[in-house]
Amino acid sequence: MNGWIKKLSEKRSRYYFRLFWLGFLCICFPILVGGLVFYYSTTTRLLEQQKLDSETKLLLMMNQTEREMQQIEKGSLEISVDASVNHSFLNPDFKTDLAEQSSILKTLTLFKVAQNSILDILYYNQPMGTLISHERGSMLPGDLETSVDAGKALVYPDEEGWTFLPQGVAKGLISYVRKLPVMHTDQASGVLIIHADMQILFPQLPRYHQLFIFDRQKNLIYRSDSVGMDGLTGKEKALLRGSPVAGTGNGAFHSIISNGPDGHDYLYTMGSTKTGRMFILGIPEAEMLQQLDGFQWWFAGTVLIFLAVGLVLSYIGSKYAYNPIAELRNRVACLNQSYQPAETEDEIDYINACIAYLNQEKEKLDAYIKGKEPTLREGLLQKLLDGQMTGGSQTRQACEEYRIAYDSCYIVVIIYIEKLYKENRFQSGEDHLIAFAVQNVMEELLQNQLLTGYILGIEQGKNTVLLSLADDSKEEEAAAIAKKYAVAVIQSLQQYMKFTASAGIGGLYASIANVSASYQEAESVLLNRLENKADHVYEWKEMKETKQEVFFMYPFELEHEIIRCLEFDDLQEAELQFAKFTEAVMALHAYQAVTQCYLLLLSSLIQSLERHRGGTGELYKTNLFDSLKERQTSEEIQEWFIEILFPMYHNVILSDKNPMGKVAVQHICRYIKEHISEDLSLVHSSELVGMSTAHISRLFKKELGVNYIEYLTTCKLEEAKRLLVETEDQVSEIAKKVGYTDRSLNRVFRAKLDMPPLQYRTKFR
Repeated sequence: MNGWIKKLSEKRSRYYFRLFWLGFLCICFPILVGGLVFYYSTTTRLLEQQKLDSETKLLLMMNQTEREMQQIEKGSLEISVDASVNHSFLNPDFKTDLAEQSSILKTLTLFKVAQNSILDILYYNQPMGTLISHERGSMLPGDLETSVDAGKALVYPDEEGWTFLPQGVAKGLISYVRKLPVMHTDQASGVLIIHADMQILFPQLPRYHQLFIFDRQKNLIYRSDSVGMDGLTGKEKALLRGSPVAGTGNGAFHSIISNGPDGHDYLYTMGSTKTGRMFILGIPEAEMLQQLDGFQWWFAGTVLIFLAVGLVLSYIGSKYAYNPIAELRNRVACLNQSYQPAETEDEIDYINACIAYLNQEKEKLDAYIKGKEPTLREGLLQKLLDGQMTGGSQTRQACEEYRIAYDSCYIVVIIYIEKLYKENRFQSGEDHLIAFAVQNVMEELLQNQLLTGYILGIEQGKNTVLLSLADDSKEEEAAAIAKKYAVAVIQSLQQYMKFTASAGIGGLYASIANVSASYQEAESVLLNRLENKADHVYEWKEMKETKQEVFFMYPFELEHEIIRCLEFDDLQEAELQFAKFTEAVMALHAYQAVTQCYLLLLSSLIQSLERHRGGTGELYKTNLFDSLKERQTSEEIQEWFIEILFPMYHNVILSDKNPMGKVAVQHICRYIKEHISEDLSLVHSSELVGMSTAHISRLFKKELGVNYIEYLTTCKLEEAKRLLVETEDQVSEIAKKVGYTDRSLNRVFRAKLDMPPLQYRTKFR
């Protein structure tokens, strides 16, 4: 494992690991935060659900137990008011009155049969010394063990209530005691005891669950974790005092987590009945947490899976993010094998050191190039190309002085870099670097093809070579040599510098004194090229052979279609129409004529904007005509129109900065209402504001939500409705006043209002 880490560390430096851990933390932090939020919200929901389940369970227990207890309490009351029971305390012979004793025993038996939870019912008459048991019948108090319970019950402090009696507790019974007789004035003379089986009366709970039952006075009636009336601990008393439902009798529930008597936390759910009794159900918190074990394991597994995926994604992402840095580092290091900056733990420092070295080298190269002033020989060649020097002894002498063959045959090749204005790989002020690099390529290819020539960098993006050939060279042979060289230059520039270049080749001339003619021919074929050839080489001899007179008419219809599409914001159709326009003008096969056609189209587009917007200030910020003339080929011209002019036209036509559109619509609307009876065609309204019909329609749709015809129809209809209601004019007169015929007005009313004019007058007048 350590060996693997060491091997990885050798390949990746500290920056890679920082990148890796940054990505890992960016992935893991949201996972952990989101997971914790999800865990908290889920556990909260589960605990709330457990509280609801506990309340539901307690509600069922309360309903069942309360029903049983109320039936016992109600039955005891019915027995206590029984005539035979009350008469027994007034009958001095009750002890020997077997009939009355049998009547009481029958009453006890009937009530016992109706309640499954009751095991025995005792009737005790202290003055008479009589004790009647449902289970054993009539007996003497001193003869039975139950007399102990009878004595305890007689001294019970309340008139009635639930309690634990000594003999009953031994049998697992809880007793309900009611003093007799009901209407006694001083001390009770007797007591009614009902023994109930706690296992039947109270619900059986799982182990460690607790159930407490209190009466309205907060006296403990029952607790499930012990038998008998054991008192409450301090914690249980505090819990009882803090209960908001104790003694309320409103059926409310309240849940709280508190420490139990065994030192563990419990979820205590409290509820009260209508009789005022309070039930408390305690469920161990450990048991609730056991129900969350499955979710906790699932959550932990899910988080680990996400973290593992995040780890893998971080590794992959860091690797892909680091690869360009590693490649850049390797490339920078390979630029100069003799220079190796000191190894650091951070690739950025390493690359910065390499870049600083490259900047130093660039400054040296700039100083070298700028220090190379044109030599005298280059000055002489430039004068020959410009035609400033013609033949003569002085020219011959200058050529001999600078070792230039005067009587050799010369042919000029111009290399032109296409679309140099789109290049963004070089900074401003680096044009001399481009020219220097291109000249080096051209010089190397001269040497490779064993040619003699002189290379001049005349202007940005244009380099000229004067090929010197043998005195007896033929024109076809010289053109083939020049073309081969031009193709090699174009391919090399494309391969090594990613430049697209074209070449113009002039004619072959004897003597260097005539080289200016070859230069002008090469420049002319480049200037007049209309279509890009596959090899991008244009020869003067081909131009001479293809010259012909062509009958041509300017495509006004296509121009109008282009303008119409632009006015309706259909750029795609405008581009299609412009392609047809280009195809039509290309039939001229003359650069100057084709350029004039494009200039006419540009002028028409500007005039169209002037008609629409009342001004073209945004267009005038750029010298469009000069910008168009800079494009050399038909392809460049098409790109200029589609990529620059058409979007500019679109932005100007849809701009909301000029408020003239809204003003024009308001003016036309006002004019329509004032001249409703006149001919208000769209053409007439457009002429009022000096805009095109298409632009007016678009403005109406934008400002009013309807087109011009719909607005005009609405105005005429409203005026006709007003005249029908307010005047006595005939329908024909009203139609004339709103600029309609009778038939047209009738058709508009039926279409808009679904009724003729006369019916409208009758209905609304």
